[in-house]
Amino acid sequence: MDTDSYVTRTVSLRAGGRELVFDLSHALFSSADIDVGSRLLLKAVAEGGWAKGARRGLDLGSGVGTLALALSAMESGLEFLCRDRDALARDFTRRNAERNGIALIGAERALFLEGLGGTGAGFDLIVSNVPAKAGAPVLADLVARASGALAEGGKAVWVIVNPLASEFRRWIGEAGAPLLGTREGAGHTVFATGKVPSMPPAADPLAVYRRTSIRGAMEGRGYPFEGAWGLPEFDAPSWDTELAAWAAERASAGRLVRAACLVEPGVGHLAAFLQGFLAPATLAFVTRDALAAAFAARNAGLAAREAGRNGPALKESDDGAELEAAGFDLLVEMADPVPGRDWTLPAWERAGRLLKEGGAFIAAGPATELSRLERRKGPGFRKLFDRKRKGLAVHAFERNAAPPG
Repeated sequence: MDTDSYVTRTVSLRAGGRELVFDLSHALFSSADIDVGSRLLLKAVAEGGWAKGARRGLDLGSGVGTLALALSAMESGLEFLCRDRDALARDFTRRNAERNGIALIGAERALFLEGLGGTGAGFDLIVSNVPAKAGAPVLADLVARASGALAEGGKAVWVIVNPLASEFRRWIGEAGAPLLGTREGAGHTVFATGKVPSMPPAADPLAVYRRTSIRGAMEGRGYPFEGAWGLPEFDAPSWDTELAAWAAERASAGRLVRAACLVEPGVGHLAAFLQGFLAPATLAFVTRDALAAAFAARNAGLAAREAGRNGPALKESDDGAELEAAGFDLLVEMADPVPGRDWTLPAWERAGRLLKEGGAFIAAGPATELSRLERRKGPGFRKLFDRKRKGLAVHAFERNAAPPG
């Protein structure tokens, strides 16, 4: 992913006698400066000696790499595996690691401990600036499983906002993890915990994220649906999703939609809706968010099974670059603009590359953003229709033959 266009600020942080430099982004957590929670955790680790002798580290929800890179600078020989569900965070971690000349074990887009197994991955130090909005069941499970992924003598160090501190202490107790120390700040609390026996992997790794199980409905069509902690639209589709569903149904009339692509599919209302009435054999998701991709796929599968069909062949991409050119009959883009970054040109470039001739391109989002999108329209597309509702809009276009040259 091209990170240059996302950089909005560069700040410095002194760690281990070095001046580290971090590029930040409005699209990621703590876009103005290194956040106070991370600073408190780093201070607590230094004062408590909790990283002493550690060689293999894990940063969960790594953001731009602040904790992993600072701790690597503080403790010689310590290298981190960094994980974040956002592909942009992964790429900013890599960017900042390279900028500061710090080696990583790796940086991955993944859900917390997904794929690390339950037999103990042997980390000497696990750190996390705990995402408070992840949901209580998710965080309780995280504390328990992370404590089981520590090596013998390893430590996990957490920082969390004070309104959740007492609950976090309870989760530590329920996991049976030894509490090695705490540090309190004005707005955050740091907890250091020790190892517990390894926990077996969950039979369904997404089960802990499930927040709701309901029957969704759009355009008079019902579909089974599961909402997720940490994602919006867990109980009902938003207005712009409903506009996109209306436009997809109208634009697909008379078209054979064998392959559809959803850009920023969210938790999966539109994926389930499309699978219920169009039943594309191939369904692709373009999203930075690993949790959104997982639940969009899950909900598409639920809708297919209810209709007595096999689920679609699923494809996934951070930005669409890996997807087959001219491979889709329908592309739906849910506008997710980032301040200071133009999203319209990448959207048109993606639509021009991925859609077949005669394919439909639908975009939904804030009406002002959709007006900007239409003004940027180049040759190769013609407008079909649009609709506005409550400050939101949807526009539909058809992919014509590619222009000469």
